Amino acid sequence: MKEYIIQREFYDILYCNEKNRFYFTILNFWRDLHVVPHYLEDWEYALTYCKPDFTILTDARNFKVNVKGIHELHIEAQKLLLENGLKMTAEILPPFEWAEYEANKINKKSNMPRFVFKSFQEAEDFLDNYEL
Repeated sequence: MKEYIIQREFYDILYCNEKNRFYFTILNFWRDLHVVPHYLEDWEYALTYCKPDFTILTDARNFKVNVKGIHELHIEAQKLLLENGLKMTAEILPPFEWAEYEANKINKKSNMPRFVFKSFQEAEDFLDNYEL
């Protein structure tokens, strides 16, 4: 069963103990760093819930082009997750080329393991069956 760990105006973080999985959803446009001042702290707190080799299903369908500082914030968060035992990420992106381009730029710097999917169910099924 999923449990809300963090509920903010711009994102939610849920956790499922049975799957050792976070569900991260971007809810609104992050126009600057001031709208997500607790983002890294929230992930640090969320990480107290999981065990090593956790997975993340990211629903980024509301993702917009990143503005100054947001790329770096995502990179820092992804590195934090990797340092704390992230095994794999499944992302759902908007159906636009620029969204995957932006996500790839971030991922190239963090080296976070990830696959991109078109639907929540595809992403969930992938993570349910993923093995190193």
